[in-house]
Amino acid sequence: MNSKFKLIFSLIIFLVLFFIYNHNSKWTDFFKTYKELFLEHYLPLEMNNEKYLGIISDSSNHMNPYLRFSKTCLPLLNSWENTFEKGDIVSKSKKSTDLILLRDNKTNIIKLDTINFEGSPFPCECSKILK
Repeated sequence: MNSKFKLIFSLIIFLVLFFIYNHNSKWTDFFKTYKELFLEHYLPLEMNNEKYLGIISDSSNHMNPYLRFSKTCLPLLNSWENTFEKGDIVSKSKKSTDLILLRDNKTNIIKLDTINFEGSPFPCECSKILK
């Protein structure tokens, strides 16, 4: 009887914690790859000549580093490390994976490396991080 109670109690605690940490997720998200989930957050972003302001960290999310632009914060991916300098102007159109970098009146296109970003946080508005 005592072991059944422990098992049921453990199951209830597990379910409560599971729903607390996944309350923002849709049921279909559990069957998608991390790449698909990342692109769902990244593709709808639109950046119009946003100025790069430096690297910040999200203290509420395991201190993950983000690239801070005027309004948008992108996770610091390996492929983007040492790519931006403070004051760079960056644009991105919706449904595009490319960033357009304007520095010293020269335009560069920065491709999203969809191979090495497993485990990085999702892009978001900087107002969510800078609370």
